[in-house]
Amino acid sequence: MPSGGSEPLGVANTTVRHHAWAQFRLVNVCCGLAGEVLGRSISGTYGSILATLRHLLEVDADLAAFLLDGPRPERSSSPVLIDELVNLSLYQRATWERVLHRGLDPLRDVETFRGRRPTGIVLAQALSHSAGHRAEVAVTLATFGVEPPDLSAWAFASAERD
Repeated sequence: MPSGGSEPLGVANTTVRHHAWAQFRLVNVCCGLAGEVLGRSISGTYGSILATLRHLLEVDADLAAFLLDGPRPERSSSPVLIDELVNLSLYQRATWERVLHRGLDPLRDVETFRGRRPTGIVLAQALSHSAGHRAEVAVTLATFGVEPPDLSAWAFASAERD
């Protein structure tokens, strides 16, 4: 996949790839934490770290499925383990690559749980929703003395070069 450049959607490709990388990186860092830490939450956030990560990835899976005109993944109501979220974030990274391979046609509308919406709105919702919840997890980690990972675009660019 192109990482940017002069093609019209190069910036979108880089942005989507950063999005998928940041989600995987955050979940991967949380994988090394004790269950006690993953169960913590702070006021004003979605819920515990684990619940927030699960929500973030499940909604992200829905939004990517809309862009691929595919079925939304089934959700389980059973408790989730962090290892399962690592696998889901890897799957999501590959799914976003499929979205990029298919192309992001700004003139195409896709069916969502809110009716038909332009591709750009669905993509913007995916990026905005995930960034907000990643920030919640980062603040929760920091509140309990855990250094959150650097999920900035700068860190992504450095990781891509390495």
